Amino acid sequence: MPLPDFATPPHGYEIHASHPSLAYKNKCYFIALPNELITTILELLNYRALAACSQVCRRLHTICTETVTLRYDALLSACGMRDGPPGKLCVAERLELLMMWHYGWTDLEWTNYFNIRVKARGLVAVGNVVLYTGTRGGKTECLRLPSMCRAVTEKRWDLPYNITDILGVDPSQDLIIVWSKARSPSLCLIEARSLSTGEIHPEAGGGGEYTILPCSGPGQLGLMGRFQIYGNRIATAIRRPAHVLDAPCTIWICDWKDGSTYMHIDIPQNDHTYVPRLRFLSADSLACVCAFSPLRQDVRLRVYHLKSDSSDYQYHDFDLPAQLCGQHIYMRGYTLFTQSTNTAPRTEPFYPDEDRDIIIIACKLREAHSRTVYICVFARTLLSIFNIPSSRRPARSPWNVWRTAEQLFDLKRLQGDWNWGREAWVIDTQYTMGDTFAHDPALVLHVPSICGSRVALPDASDVIGRLYEPLAKPFYLLDMHPRRVWKRHVEYTQTGIEPRGRVEVALRDDVPGGGGRKIMGQGIELVGGSPGFTGRRVICESDGLLVLEMNATLGDANDCTLHVYTV
Repeated sequence: MPLPDFATPPHGYEIHASHPSLAYKNKCYFIALPNELITTILELLNYRALAACSQVCRRLHTICTETVTLRYDALLSACGMRDGPPGKLCVAERLELLMMWHYGWTDLEWTNYFNIRVKARGLVAVGNVVLYTGTRGGKTECLRLPSMCRAVTEKRWDLPYNITDILGVDPSQDLIIVWSKARSPSLCLIEARSLSTGEIHPEAGGGGEYTILPCSGPGQLGLMGRFQIYGNRIATAIRRPAHVLDAPCTIWICDWKDGSTYMHIDIPQNDHTYVPRLRFLSADSLACVCAFSPLRQDVRLRVYHLKSDSSDYQYHDFDLPAQLCGQHIYMRGYTLFTQSTNTAPRTEPFYPDEDRDIIIIACKLREAHSRTVYICVFARTLLSIFNIPSSRRPARSPWNVWRTAEQLFDLKRLQGDWNWGREAWVIDTQYTMGDTFAHDPALVLHVPSICGSRVALPDASDVIGRLYEPLAKPFYLLDMHPRRVWKRHVEYTQTGIEPRGRVEVALRDDVPGGGGRKIMGQGIELVGGSPGFTGRRVICESDGLLVLEMNATLGDANDCTLHVYTV
């Protein structure tokens, strides 16, 4: 049987080598496969391999750069997004929207802006849905952020709950976890309700009501952390009362769809003034930051892997350093900052890739002018430890090899010969953040915000003692995407004393090893800087930024303005 025409090597088909070490063009034969078949093969590659193939020869470069499906797949990976379900939009239309989203973030070109008057306390932002206490009473008001790029329309509605009664939110499953009205000091009850209606969630098991055990009973329940949600599982960390010295802290895990308590995990924590921080990494694994010894300031990051066929589990400890550059660390300064993971089916044309989610651990150095150090690592990196045989797992993680830099704001890769060294960073801000995180209302300005691989951090000038200045506070916007790590410094300068001062923003891009900085985008304006202005809390979401402007009278009913910028 004769070979098809495309299988016969043609005469004169050239591959022009693009390697810089080759000063001449190599002539070689290339099997004349049709472009359709080559495109099908290239669609199986990741975006890094696709970029490498585009440099092989002119023909592959043309195919990679002119084929809509290949461009869309490559840009999805480069932006840390996943393709949504098939819909009315074709690939070319999705590519156009994705490019708008990408360049909107690159140049901070907002397609929509508005502001809302909110109360000072109580603001929850998860998955492009914002829950806040407005000026119309004690009800919780909800806002779904609009996104022209992802074809998401704005929506506002109310919930008949105080925002302090809302324990957890998962917009992708239309789920909120709230305190039950039937709870009492001796019986701790929570409910699974619909985020859109406030009614019992239609998929909730056991009537939508769950008892937190074994902590129910007089004097048994201390403080609880915010609930974490992943699929059909909800979890929280519970700190026992200080007078119950022999009782460990507990991780309580429940299946909200069948109503059963899945597991209790006791944490051998010796410091009962610290509430462990939790974060789901996958459906069967979670991370926890806990204080093991207040005397030695021994704080650990523990990753639990839950076994699906039983109620058993395994765990691995990553020791955090008791000293960093020879200086003691304030133990309760350790806090786990994370972005909740959404696992339900999505309807948008494209949505954030949960595999790019960042885990941030913040610690504070105890010294006269203490600094704040942020430890950043990809969530999937923590899970990779369970893919390594126990005999090959390192006894200690290479935390102690870290060194802080002398610059005001430094971001550098850690040294190491395994996954921590390849995908972990340390950020040394070198400024004081106070003794606690997120407990003192005055420190709310300093809480970092995370969305996927994008992180918003306060700047060194945004510190306690300078809040009286009627100037806008700068912040850093970082993209921790693998092999595309840079610092985006958003600088604010006062342009005039006005009733509502105007603040000009210039975006600069610091590329590691690239030397100086360059202007990446046009100047934009953010509303702010009014008399009595104390600072901003920047909240990063997948489609924009939420900027909470606080005035001097913290605690006033109407002393905050929420500015919403979307791409």
